[in-house]
Amino acid sequence: MWHILSKFSEKLDAVKWKEQCTQFQKCIWDSESPENFEVEWSRVIEQSGMSDNEWLKGLYDIRFKWIPAYVNDTFSAGMSSSQRAESCHSFFKHYVSKKNTLMDFCG
Repeated sequence: MWHILSKFSEKLDAVKWKEQCTQFQKCIWDSESPENFEVEWSRVIEQSGMSDNEWLKGLYDIRFKWIPAYVNDTFSAGMSSSQRAESCHSFFKHYVSKKNTLMDFCG
């Protein structure tokens, strides 16, 4: 989710993003059901005039993987995927450094 949201300002026209940022965020975070998301996403896309944006079309195609309204029924113990990745990074930082050789790592 973090990676996707951080790309919005890069992939969209700066003026349109500034105008629609709040609406996109509300649509993404506040939709209580997939149906509600569908309606809100369509409304924001239409209002913003970005229906031809290929990046947004791609995000919409994979919405069931990253929109909270679609993934809220998946148990994750309150942890996001980025938290799991950061946890792994933290673990390996204790054991791996630039000074380690391959043999140190495998041994």
